[in-house]
Amino acid sequence: MPVTPQVQPAPASARAGSVWDAVGFGQTGAELDRLRLRSDAVEKRLDQIEGWARNSAERTSFVESMVADVDGFRMARARQIAGQQRMTEKFIASLAGLAERIDAFGLEIEAMQARIAAIETGQQAELDRMDDRLTAFAERQDMLQRVMSGRSQQIRRIDRTIGLLGGEADHSAAAPGPVAGGLHGHALDLLYLAFEDRARGSRDEIKARQAVFLPLVEQCGAGTADRPVLDLGAGRGEWLELLRERGLVARGVDTNEAMVALCASLDIDCADADALGALVALPDESLGMISGFHVIEHLPHEVFVSLLDEALRVLKPGGVLLLETPDPQNVLVGSHGFYMDPTHRNPLPSAMVRIIAEARGFADVEIRRLNPSPTRFAGQDRELAAQLDELFYGPQDYAVIGRKI
Repeated sequence: MPVTPQVQPAPASARAGSVWDAVGFGQTGAELDRLRLRSDAVEKRLDQIEGWARNSAERTSFVESMVADVDGFRMARARQIAGQQRMTEKFIASLAGLAERIDAFGLEIEAMQARIAAIETGQQAELDRMDDRLTAFAERQDMLQRVMSGRSQQIRRIDRTIGLLGGEADHSAAAPGPVAGGLHGHALDLLYLAFEDRARGSRDEIKARQAVFLPLVEQCGAGTADRPVLDLGAGRGEWLELLRERGLVARGVDTNEAMVALCASLDIDCADADALGALVALPDESLGMISGFHVIEHLPHEVFVSLLDEALRVLKPGGVLLLETPDPQNVLVGSHGFYMDPTHRNPLPSAMVRIIAEARGFADVEIRRLNPSPTRFAGQDRELAAQLDELFYGPQDYAVIGRKI
């Protein structure tokens, strides 16, 4: 900016001399003194003004210098901020690129984990299949061992039977006439098993019939470790197999070695023992249920009554006795079918069995008539036909159910 030339003021003494030269002529002494004093005051004031002027110029120059410095600092700071902003933008761009790479790496890791999981799942599935096959193989091997063991026992029984038959043949040859004595022990066990297969029906048919009693087991709370089921005369093990299929605790006894061996081959818990002896050996109140299918018709009356007494003793409170037997109320059963089994003693009318069970202490005794024949009489007199159906083709079996209170 243009600089205005500054005129230096004349010294105060020079100004005073000129003033006095201008005004001093013709003045009295007093007046001159007053004028001189006033002149001195004016000169001092002028000197002060000159000092202030010099200070103002210096301050103006300092302020201008400061303004120039501030402008330079502001420009430098602006350049610095612009540079930092550019660096920040580059850093942010670098972070964004790094985040994208991290995301991509994360996706790769997830894909790799998914592949590893799929591989592990496949390997586990294969291991499970191998384990299942090994388990099945072990079960089949165990079953084969049990079957072979049962077959070995059967072979030994056949050998004993052949030996007995051979002895009888020798005895008959030596002493003609009726044979004294006959087969005894377990010599007829295999024959009776074959008879059951032909006359009683297949195992699946018997299981289907016996399944109607499964709710009774649940109702009385039997089939647990604390309230197990004991099946008397378990035979081929149909009832025990039904209970096992439902996870219930049960075991059986039978005196027929062939039946016991068959149960063993099916992994069914059945011991070689008679019904009454098995009950006598048990402690008081140790069972939740006692069952016996087609057993009591094989027993003498005294043994049947003793069986009821022992059953009542070993049942827990709330326990149930279930006995099934042929129903002689069906004329064909009572006059013919019952005697198809040569080991049957005599038919047992349901009313008689109920009276005996109640007399020996069982409560809430009920009779359930079961398994009617599908055959029906034909004829126009339907009332007579219905009566004949009931007599000849009605229920072929009945169950007596008693409870311990």
